[in-house]
Amino acid sequence: DMATLSSRVIHSLQSQQSEQSTHVYNTRLKNVYWGSGAYNPNRSHVHPSFPWWFPNPSHGSHAKPSKYLQSVLPTLPIKADGSSLLAAYLKIMEWPMNLRSKFPYKICGGKQGCNAEFALSHTLEFREKYKPWCVSPRLMKENSIGWIYHRGYSHSISNNNNNEGEKQDVGGHAMIWYRPGLYRVQDPEFYTRNLIHALESAVAESLQRTHGTVGKYNLVLDCQHFSLSHMPRLQDVKRGMVMMQDHFPDRLGVLLLANLSGPAQFFLKLVTPFITESVRSKIHALPANDDAKRVEALRVLIDDDMIPYWLGGKDMYKFDYDEWYGDGVVKCTDEEALEYLTTMPYHA
Repeated sequence: DMATLSSRVIHSLQSQQSEQSTHVYNTRLKNVYWGSGAYNPNRSHVHPSFPWWFPNPSHGSHAKPSKYLQSVLPTLPIKADGSSLLAAYLKIMEWPMNLRSKFPYKICGGKQGCNAEFALSHTLEFREKYKPWCVSPRLMKENSIGWIYHRGYSHSISNNNNNEGEKQDVGGHAMIWYRPGLYRVQDPEFYTRNLIHALESAVAESLQRTHGTVGKYNLVLDCQHFSLSHMPRLQDVKRGMVMMQDHFPDRLGVLLLANLSGPAQFFLKLVTPFITESVRSKIHALPANDDAKRVEALRVLIDDDMIPYWLGGKDMYKFDYDEWYGDGVVKCTDEEALEYLTTMPYHA
């Protein structure tokens, strides 16, 4: 079962850290929070924060680990309560009882595969070196008009993990709104980083809002005004997809395509070979050339007041640069944002 397999992965992960003290390893885990890097209890829905290694009751009243894992916690030397994070990776790995997997695919796709714990160590290294929560001047400049941001969430779900033990409506997946037709890529490195930052922030917002019970996002890709001149370079698309596949497993709910023009269809044909079958099954096109039918389709997923006006909904929100990149954002220099090119050349 999942709890048994998770505890085996935790044991294996710790065994690979023989040169580190438990204290040092746990310190690493505390510095890679979703959305903020270091632990920050005073975060908003725009700039959220949540433990990457979760559930983690020691860092707040988040979802608790399974009863089985709680029973073995005293015997495990690291924060073994990260069963929810492990589950996302093990699902992609198809629950390998021999603890061998071909995920991450680019590194482990050969006949021998990799030990299951490698994927966790690989992502921990990515989070430490890439810092997906990091916002630098070039990132802000590249998204100054707000061609991508997260806002709102899918229909509410019941949650029993609040402190009072009562049901609470907390919403479902976070919503990401991506409008590539609004902007021609000027700075490919920071265009990609904006995409990764949006995913990072959306997952953090969903986890924070649902107390660790959801942690996923839906992405609406609006192709209105998209032309061939808006296409990012194929090599940058491939790099971004590897980051998403390796380090955000099982985080996508659905990908909805709106205003799917000829150039957009051409671009999708180019990138489809790089998309896994599991992700392809989550891609759906919204009704074209009919605002009423498109809104009706979106209502299946989200409430009217969360559908943006530019898709026929009631949400009149316009991207606010000062709100998005103001107080609360975790800022860094452009040089710090680029350090991973040297320290983790796998993603360069």
